[in-house]
Amino acid sequence: MKHLKYSEEYEFDGMSKDLLDTYPAPQPGMEVTLSCSEVTTLCPITHQPDYHLIDITYQANEKCLESKSLKMYLNTFRQEGIMTEPLAVKLAQDLIDVLDPITLTVEITSASRGGISVNARVSV
Repeated sequence: MKHLKYSEEYEFDGMSKDLLDTYPAPQPGMEVTLSCSEVTTLCPITHQPDYHLIDITYQANEKCLESKSLKMYLNTFRQEGIMTEPLAVKLAQDLIDVLDPITLTVEITSASRGGISVNARVSV
């Protein structure tokens, strides 16, 4: 970004995947979708809040994600300056580490700002 002060280096000190709790999947292979509509981050350029809708869909292997722990984990991003695309990658990486799912998709839709909405999807 030539004209804006922006760094692609993100440090995730406060966002610990250790906050994510799991429980045994009632049936391996089942598909689970979690939708989170109250996720806030900060734009790393303007430092204004960005609002996101996050959909997480995974095919459980042996574990399912406990929803309250996901909410607590996502709340740790509130004061972090991060763009939508790296946020999607970070969430997917942490969820893969914690769940070891058969498949996983993280989709983030950012609220429109200046008439532009960003949608980022990571599938593994």
